[in-house]
Amino acid sequence: MESLKETAKHSLVQKYKATSITLAVLCCLIAVLLLLLHESVVLIAALLVGAALLVIKLFLLPAKLAKQTYRRNEVMYQTQPQVVVDFFEDQVQVCNEASHAILHFSYDKIVRIKKTKNLYLFTLPERLIVMVHKQSFVTGQPEDFVPF
Repeated sequence: MESLKETAKHSLVQKYKATSITLAVLCCLIAVLLLLLHESVVLIAALLVGAALLVIKLFLLPAKLAKQTYRRNEVMYQTQPQVVVDFFEDQVQVCNEASHAILHFSYDKIVRIKKTKNLYLFTLPERLIVMVHKQSFVTGQPEDFVPF
């Protein structure tokens, strides 16, 4: 579950994060302006509560997304799928051991690589994310992979 949270946290679209923070700051600025104009305390409180809820939602969303993914996996596979990722000279192969599905892609298809505390997250087109645990390398070391 922790890996799912980590993946969800780092896969949130940057635009969503920026929009949420911008709206929260805007609500706070309007609340301050209304306070200076001696406007309704109820309206000011509503704006501040709205700003707080936006920020809270931004921090709680990764856990919610992880829980949804966990539940979906339980329904589809009756377990959390174990994925084996093999790196070859010209391609990466991802094998889902629960469904026996195999995905092959060349390195040039990787749109972005994000390094988190415990994972490498490979983003492919259509926002497909492949997560690889740093400690799961069978041959070689994660440190050797980074320059790759």
